[in-house]
Amino acid sequence: MQDGPNASASFREIDEHGNAVLHHPAAAPDEIRKIRFNPFIVALWILNAALVLFVGWIMNASLGPTFYGGLVEGPANGPLFVVLMNSLPQMLPLPLLTTVALLFWHSWQWQKRRGHLP
Repeated sequence: MQDGPNASASFREIDEHGNAVLHHPAAAPDEIRKIRFNPFIVALWILNAALVLFVGWIMNASLGPTFYGGLVEGPANGPLFVVLMNSLPQMLPLPLLTTVALLFWHSWQWQKRRGHLP
């Protein structure tokens, strides 16, 4: 056997009988694949929903007096609210980018499960 300059080495895990062990998630037995969802992705969706609600609350509280007239009384006049209102332009893209990234992740996983990706 001659090895050229582009010879590649491949490693495989084998069992005690010398058979290759499959690592494809779809090839695993059902008792191994019990969890059908990724808990980290679920946490990201929950965090994203909280971000959408938080940014929506800031927008409503900051733009509401402008549209409805009058002054807002209560916590909307406090210094913390002023800081939140001033950071709104930086916070607006966060929920949008998180949603887009999660949707891309879901489409990548869907294609991987269907065998469209290597």
